[in-house]
Amino acid sequence: MHDKNKSNSKFFIITARHVVENRADLFARVKIDSKSNKYVILDLPRELWVFNPSPTPGEYLPVDVALMQIPPTEFIKTFLYCDKNEDCGKDMKNTQLQNQLKESPNVMDRAIFFGFPGGDVAKESLEPFARTGVVAYTAFNPDVRIDGKLVPEDSIYYVDSPAFPGNSGGPVLWEPLPPGAGGVFLLGLITGTNIVGRDYTIVTRPEKIAQTIHHARTISKMSDSAWRETIPELPLKCGPDNIQTRDPQSP
Repeated sequence: MHDKNKSNSKFFIITARHVVENRADLFARVKIDSKSNKYVILDLPRELWVFNPSPTPGEYLPVDVALMQIPPTEFIKTFLYCDKNEDCGKDMKNTQLQNQLKESPNVMDRAIFFGFPGGDVAKESLEPFARTGVVAYTAFNPDVRIDGKLVPEDSIYYVDSPAFPGNSGGPVLWEPLPPGAGGVFLLGLITGTNIVGRDYTIVTRPEKIAQTIHHARTISKMSDSAWRETIPELPLKCGPDNIQTRDPQSP
């Protein structure tokens, strides 16, 4: 996410909080050649993650957003974010830029989401697996429990398409109708799935991403040596990505 501020621009990598908060230092492979699998490595030190600042009562899970400020680079394609009262500016061709972090969608809007679900893509793959579906449910007070705790109100919505381990933290994009109209917009990130006879995906709302960016603007720190050409020495403490699932006993 490219955070366009009036005074400066910052770049953040964003994922689901549950993917990173209990792990040690991580790294990401970033593809730099569209015609091959050539990549560079982005270090993700555990202490630099910034979490959504919303209070977390004991019966609720935290809002599932984590981000880290990273150095600017030509390797990553970014989504532009600016506040409603900020000017997103213009590009090199003097074209007015648009805020690409969209507001929460409506039921029956179409969405696309991406990830690397285990068993569906190769472990070394740099091309994500895509799924699509309609937005199925947008109520602000869903009665959903994950690991025995309630999901915070006004934090999620559902997409009528299954997700699997490896999708967590992946981007959800608005699928414009007709195709090609209106550009590419971010609708949120994957938080979990219901696999108890109802194959839908739980998505954290884009407003919670914006809230986390606001928080990170003032407190985030950045590693100036984040980019490297080789994978860090192993082993790293990287457990499997067990995507969050709705409790079977929940309504």
